[in-house]
Amino acid sequence: MKEVNEVLKKVWLDEDFILKEDIGDEMIKYAMKIRTSNFRLAMLTDWRDFKEENESLADFKDRFSIWICVFDDINEIYNWKAQQVQSVLFAEQWFSNIQSNPEQWIIDNTH
Repeated sequence: MKEVNEVLKKVWLDEDFILKEDIGDEMIKYAMKIRTSNFRLAMLTDWRDFKEENESLADFKDRFSIWICVFDDINEIYNWKAQQVQSVLFAEQWFSNIQSNPEQWIIDNTH
């Protein structure tokens, strides 16, 4: 990832890179620090890929919200034990999907 992060730094500093108008130098410095200090190849953070085809995002959130909510006590989360198990199943599915061709997954999912 070191080489990837070097390319990412060049992109952030490229004058032709199109940024939103409200992004200033401080935000660019912050983004570069955060984005280029991460040496993970990929992180499983977007659970929306696992919602059912005809399921609304709201229904998915009702069924599986443990990672997209804030709570003081885990017991506030509906069916939290089942959601923890589902998290493992989702992770296994995700890793299985990219295992056969991780390079292509990176290319397809790099924005």
